[in-house]
Amino acid sequence: MLRILLSAVGLLTTLLAYGQVSSLNRPKDPVVLSGTILSKFSSLNPADIVGFKYVQGVWTQIPIQVDERVWLDIVTPYGPIASITGSPLSPANPKIYFYCDPSTYTGADPTPTFDNDDELVFMAQDAGGQFTGTAYPVGVVAGTKEQITITDPLGGVGYVYLFQHAGNLEPSANRKYVNYSSNLTSTAGFPANKTGVNTEITTISTANYSWHFSAEWVSDELKLLTGNNTDILDRYKNFFADGKCIRDEDMFSGRENAYVTCKAGPVRVIRSYMGAVSGPFTQRTHFFYQGRHDVATDLRVHNIASIYDAFDYNPAANNMVYRNNLNPNGVIVNGTTDKVTRGDIAWEQVSGTPGTISIVHSRVTNLTVAEAAFTSYYDDNKKRPASNCTGDGQAWGTSGVGINFLNSTVCTDPLESGCGVASPHYRTLQTRMSIYADAANMVATTASAYTTKFNNPLIVSTGTVNTVAGSSVTSARKELAADLSTNLTRDFNIYPNPAKSLVSIWYALPADQEVSIVFYDLTGRSVIAKKMKGTKGENEAKIDLSALKKGVYFINLYKDKLQQVHKLIVE
Repeated sequence: MLRILLSAVGLLTTLLAYGQVSSLNRPKDPVVLSGTILSKFSSLNPADIVGFKYVQGVWTQIPIQVDERVWLDIVTPYGPIASITGSPLSPANPKIYFYCDPSTYTGADPTPTFDNDDELVFMAQDAGGQFTGTAYPVGVVAGTKEQITITDPLGGVGYVYLFQHAGNLEPSANRKYVNYSSNLTSTAGFPANKTGVNTEITTISTANYSWHFSAEWVSDELKLLTGNNTDILDRYKNFFADGKCIRDEDMFSGRENAYVTCKAGPVRVIRSYMGAVSGPFTQRTHFFYQGRHDVATDLRVHNIASIYDAFDYNPAANNMVYRNNLNPNGVIVNGTTDKVTRGDIAWEQVSGTPGTISIVHSRVTNLTVAEAAFTSYYDDNKKRPASNCTGDGQAWGTSGVGINFLNSTVCTDPLESGCGVASPHYRTLQTRMSIYADAANMVATTASAYTTKFNNPLIVSTGTVNTVAGSSVTSARKELAADLSTNLTRDFNIYPNPAKSLVSIWYALPADQEVSIVFYDLTGRSVIAKKMKGTKGENEAKIDLSALKKGVYFINLYKDKLQQVHKLIVE
């Protein structure tokens, strides 16, 4: 047996050395590519594009998915009731990217071919080795091969090959990683609602988990199929502060709201909706993958004191362990109050017999440290409702993140009176969660490893372009409302992160434009300033960090005004 095992290890080592199999170790990570780097397919119907991997001389088709997007007026999802948001359709309104959906007021993509705005996605686990033969897969059009090289900055490389097919292949490869079941399109308030809860029965399930919606903002079931398939979630909650039930997910669902898209494909399900009481343009977008669930929330609201996002578990989570990077040893979830250090967290985890979820937190914002403080939340007390104003009224390991605004003039609604695009008080904030589903009784290093991988995104190259293969959170939702309405600087990424002596900044910018990149330390002092000009296609600049001390820095991107802010950790 030992001899057989050693032979197998030796064979795998040989195959890796000669590039015949993928050496990537990113089984839960998607690879999301924009149409800008796949111009070879720009004249094709998305259904004409297929993907393959090549392993030991054998071609195997893999599932791919194309999601079409369009640049529209921010009020578009409300359709004929747009005026109730306080602003009907207008050329003066900011524009943002929406995922297209013919069943909502967002509508179908007016450009039916695969264009620059669209996204093509596949899973990193489906990568193979490098093609070394001469025979292409059966059913593809000769001469249309595009090699996609996926490099992990932490180590590992894989290859995926895209082709135009000859008419007899399905982009799904007749496989499906995510299942979607919903009665939503047949309910009364779809796709936009003036008032009243739009009740629904929607379930997204994979081999790893099952997630349930009962209304627009109301998620009330999570089963970890990698565990014991027990529902551990009472509610995914939204509230203003501990014990303040001025606003919650039920209220969000009961006022004016609109669905942006509910799209199901073989690789991912996208569900996006808009409207949160007096923040009618506040938007949440879910991306469901086989082993991972990404949530991007764009806060667009008048000035408020605070807002919190938290998972409230139910009694089935009893005896699970809650941890985060500030409390790595964890506390027992048992309905009894524990002391947990609060602060700006990078990850959190709940693990036990029912299974494990590890959550990586990130954000994109131009808020300054003088305007907002980010913190964590934890409440484990079955006798005191606290912020559990909805659901079962108990707190079982209720945990998440929040933001406290430090300046009463700060608002994030681009159409709020006195808080428009031209106002110095206008700010943007997109919070992000990447939720990983795993087996029972995982440890803190599991969540820490996911965080490291998240902060070091996969790098993709084609024959002519190098770019960051952003996940749905780091790529698909990185456009920030009206701050990007100039249509100039929609794409900006940094890697690796954390970094040591060198960081690469990737950006897309027309050849006749120029941007400024400024690094600030935590005191607000400028420590690096660079001007970068656009060239044809994508651009990459490498910046020396050797003069900087270890710590946290904020990278600001300016084009006439502040466009984006990214946090960089220097080790």
